[in-house]
Amino acid sequence: MRILKVLCLALALMLCGAALAEGAPTPAEVGAEVDFTLTTLDGEEFRLSENRGKVVYLNIWATWCPPCVAEIPDIQKLADAHPDELIVVGASVDETSDVVADFIEEKGLTYLIGMDEDYRLAALLFPTPGIPESVFIDPNGVVSSIDIGMMEYDEMEERFQTALGGIE
Repeated sequence: MRILKVLCLALALMLCGAALAEGAPTPAEVGAEVDFTLTTLDGEEFRLSENRGKVVYLNIWATWCPPCVAEIPDIQKLADAHPDELIVVGASVDETSDVVADFIEEKGLTYLIGMDEDYRLAALLFPTPGIPESVFIDPNGVVSSIDIGMMEYDEMEERFQTALGGIE
C-alpha cells in the first residue's frame, strides 16, 4: 500500500511538471519572494502574505511517510520554542483530511495543518522529488531555505535563526 502511495505522489508530481511547462507558476527558489494560501483542517485560510513579520516554516509531509512522522516532535518543539516569531504550517499530501485529523489529534500537534490536495505547494511552488520538504520563509516573505528530507531540531533552529535575520 505504501508503494502505491509513493507511486501516486510521483505521478502527481510528473503531471504537475507537465502543467509547469504549460504556463503554471514558476517554482520558488531561495531568495524569491513568495505567497501561497492553504486551507487548514479547521477550515480557516492561511495566506502567507497576511502573516508578514514572522518567520514561516512550511513543512510538506504525509502520515504514511516515516521520516515525516519522525521529525514531527522536533517541529512541534520548534513551534513551542518560538511562539511569537514563528508560524509553522504543515501541508499534508495525504489522501484524506480524516486520516490527517486523526493523526494530529493522536500526536497532540498544535501548529497549523492543511491539505495540499492539488499538490500546488508540493509540485508547483516547491516541487520536490520526495518528502518531507522544509521551507523557511523570512518575515518579508522571501524563501530563506528549502530542504528535502528529514531534519533534526538543531537544523530547524539554525534555519529559523537564518530566516529570522533575513537572507545572508
